[in-house]
Amino acid sequence: MREGAESKLATAVPGNVQIITASAGDWLKEHSRSFGPLDFLLLDPPRTGCENAVIAGMLALRPARISYVSCDPATLARDLKKLVAAGYSLDSVSAYDMFPQTHHVETVVRLSSK
Repeated sequence: MREGAESKLATAVPGNVQIITASAGDWLKEHSRSFGPLDFLLLDPPRTGCENAVIAGMLALRPARISYVSCDPATLARDLKKLVAAGYSLDSVSAYDMFPQTHHVETVVRLSSK
């Protein structure tokens, strides 16, 4: 699969794009020290929310602002508790009914470091 994606990417996108086939937690654990502090981080995890390794890697990057997109209020609450405990404050919470007449709601939370 990776080879097919790389060959298609090579013809469609400039050479400054890289395909990474690793879990976000593993990649962040290995590479978070190679970046300086970030201005902004966009997070859109699966319904299960962020793995602990992803939260730890994000906190190592110490982004000034985070936008967290979630499709599960329970895992969002769990992950926000960790981010708030680490020194982030909630700036805004917006819910979007992307799937009318279902119980699914997309939530976008904006956080900033204190």
